[in-house]
Amino acid sequence: MYDLAVIGAGPAGYLAAIKAARLGMKTVLIEKGELGGVCLNKGCIPTKIFVHSAKLYNSMQKSGDFGIDAGSLSVDFDSINSRKNKIISDMQSGISSLLKIDKLKLIKGTAKVLSEGKIAVTEPCFSEIGAENILIATGSRPYIPKIDGINLPGVITSDDLTSGFDNFKSLVIIGGGVIGVEFAFILNSYGVDVTIVEAESRLLPGIDKEVSQNLSLIMKKSGIKLFLSSTVESINKGDSLICSIKTNKETLNIACDRVLVSVGRAPNTGELFDKSLDIKIKNGIITDDSGMTSIENIYAAGDVTAGGVRLAHYATAQGLNIIDKITCSKPSRSTSMSYVPSCIYTSPEIASAGITSDWAKDNNVDFVVGKYVMSSNPMNIIESSQRSFVKLIFEAGSLKLLGGSIVCDRATDMIGIITMALVNNLTAYDMRDMIYAHPTFYEGIYEAIEDALGGSLQLAFRKR
Repeated sequence: MYDLAVIGAGPAGYLAAIKAARLGMKTVLIEKGELGGVCLNKGCIPTKIFVHSAKLYNSMQKSGDFGIDAGSLSVDFDSINSRKNKIISDMQSGISSLLKIDKLKLIKGTAKVLSEGKIAVTEPCFSEIGAENILIATGSRPYIPKIDGINLPGVITSDDLTSGFDNFKSLVIIGGGVIGVEFAFILNSYGVDVTIVEAESRLLPGIDKEVSQNLSLIMKKSGIKLFLSSTVESINKGDSLICSIKTNKETLNIACDRVLVSVGRAPNTGELFDKSLDIKIKNGIITDDSGMTSIENIYAAGDVTAGGVRLAHYATAQGLNIIDKITCSKPSRSTSMSYVPSCIYTSPEIASAGITSDWAKDNNVDFVVGKYVMSSNPMNIIESSQRSFVKLIFEAGSLKLLGGSIVCDRATDMIGIITMALVNNLTAYDMRDMIYAHPTFYEGIYEAIEDALGGSLQLAFRKR
């Protein structure tokens, strides 16, 4: 009998299992695929490897502007894929070593929860495991919408792309969310003719509208074609794939080599539970604030849960908080789940945390905006970055920080300052009372704070 059985070795699962083992729990980790889950094998990590190569290629194409002659350039997709595979393998080995160091038992196979405290593991061999507590962390998979022709050869998902690029020339992306815009940037950098079709009126519907509009301008300038408030009605196969796109005004047929489906992800619940178990599932496993499902001592974390944020760092925090709850750890970890940083790896990067000004207006929140356009930021100038800014939302009166959006190189690192300030209820005055290093991109945060307090010295004075 184990104290804890964890099903799924992604960010929510394997780190929770390690923490449980280090707290003295007899723990078993069950995984049918590769260690690291979607994030390491088909999501965050391979995508960012491709982003890094794309950014490097872009920079080298412009190297003459910086006094460097890079000569003739070409993209070797086989080498990019080989590098990606090596990095993933090395990171998998690192996880495996941690499990061995902590004497944590790993079972390879498909798990099914039979009852409270009992799990069957099948494929390749059958066994039964008893555990006082069960943590479900089985992740998610790409959601496939009902579109005629969606199963044709050449219609792919992000899982297919992260498994390896081939040298196609044109791509239609269904969905202008995070996955769609990141792959649009990557493939456009490599010279692929990219078209995005998004049903909503703007890209990245959940982020600040100003950020979304800024991204659209950058993408159009780089040659990416956008069809907003539009849908793909069907996909047909001729000499190439033909996407029938319905816009507000007309229906267009666009030929392409590949179609990328990126309209979200679906939780992996499948055959996870015996039919006798009354586990509440609706767009994922329903849990309470502590991560417990409708059955006591069965917990769930990460993408498999309903209504949560499908991000690796959110999943990790959920899993660790659950272990804290099970073990009644003192002091409590009590990670705040209220402020989740969102990071989007376009060029420039986009990052946000907390509320947006759009949300504040819709919910009648009285607020003050501090904004700094990065055109006068020294590092932004040195690196020739485009259309960058920092936008902070403060509560009127108290000037407590409510949210922030950043568009610039290093935005995904800079958002940590904003998240820390949100979690600790800092005001604009608190955030101003530290020295910001120069020259850095994150000086832009200081200038946005000063703008909210009356005026950045780096910007023309404006009366309030």
